[in-house]
Amino acid sequence: LDCKEIHLEDCKGNIFKRFWQNVLRNCHSPLYYLYIKFWIFLFGDSDLTLRYSSVIPSVLSIPVMFFAGEKIKDKQTGYIAACFTALSSFLIYFAQELRLYSLLFLFSSLVLFFTINFLFIRFDCIFRIR
Repeated sequence: LDCKEIHLEDCKGNIFKRFWQNVLRNCHSPLYYLYIKFWIFLFGDSDLTLRYSSVIPSVLSIPVMFFAGEKIKDKQTGYIAACFTALSSFLIYFAQELRLYSLLFLFSSLVLFFTINFLFIRFDCIFRIR
């Protein structure tokens, strides 16, 4: 994690005073800039600690995908979904970069998990009534 340089210079130091410029200039979510600002406030702005802001959401997405796969069919499906998530070159690459994509994948996998739960609860209620 510590061997590459960080390419996103907006996230070190001047992110908060240039917050609105970043929101208007980029198409990315303003939530990410607030997340990085909060991360810097809690843990500092060294390269290693900033990289962990992407590593942690990537690692957290693995059990979320396991539970989504388990809810769809069984534990084996959950293990397969977790393995595909853990071995994804996309997630491995962007877990090392200071980018939005690992947090975006975590939120997407949480939306998938809660949608599956909602649909299973909804269809169980429909089929029990009839």
